[in-house]
Amino acid sequence: MKHNLPNIIVLVLRKYYSLEIAAELLLDNVDLFCPNKKLLVIGMAPTGLFQGTLQKLKQREIIPDVVELNEENAEWVRMAHKLKVFNMDAKNFNSYDDYDCVYWAEGPEHVSTETFNIINGKVKKSFIIECPWGEAPEDVGRVGMKHVNAWKPEQFEELNFNVMMSAETYKPNGLPLICGYKLKVKNV
Repeated sequence: MKHNLPNIIVLVLRKYYSLEIAAELLLDNVDLFCPNKKLLVIGMAPTGLFQGTLQKLKQREIIPDVVELNEENAEWVRMAHKLKVFNMDAKNFNSYDDYDCVYWAEGPEHVSTETFNIINGKVKKSFIIECPWGEAPEDVGRVGMKHVNAWKPEQFEELNFNVMMSAETYKPNGLPLICGYKLKVKNV
């Protein structure tokens, strides 16, 4: 007799997350988020925190592709990390379904709610996001890095994200970072 029992998904969640909460969530659960080792990263700059995470992913044979709007950053990613880069606006990218998971940290605060909703609507599989909670000073001197949105946890919850907060506070505004995730897995 065949039983149709639901799959039990165990997501590793810690009590304490640093300011790299999204990266830690991904690395702790990489087999769930990226079962086919297909990861897409939205945005990657030389000043970003993702560099250490990238090395750990490569050790697990996960070589992400990147969507990067800024041409200089895109070229840097190609040269420094030898990754495939789509130099374009993430809202115009139409191949999200080719990836197990989309990872976007230090980014949602740089787009309008409308643009975020366009991207979120295109991502049909797992999605990890991270951004400051509320008003936060923008990254001065970085092209395309103006903060145009001040997200609150409940906004992501309304979009069906599971939401967590970093245990550390984001120094510019004294609040934690928001990490939201949607985990989509196939039933076995």
